[in-house]
Amino acid sequence: MLVGSGSANIPASLTYQSNNIVGQWRRAFGSALVIGAGGVGGVVGSLVFRNQDKPNYGSVE
Repeated sequence: MLVGSGSANIPASLTYQSNNIVGQWRRAFGSALVIGAGGVGGVVGSLVFRNQDKPNYGSVE
């Protein structure tokens, strides 16, 4: 249930920006920007850790 509601943000944001941007190329650039930001967010979300959750790669503290 939570994943479905979270995934609904993608088409909602694409629809919002495509309805509010005038011009075919600007609309295409806006869609690419939204999709690209989602991809970058996925990469950042998988690599950023809180200090207490950071991985320990065999280092002695």
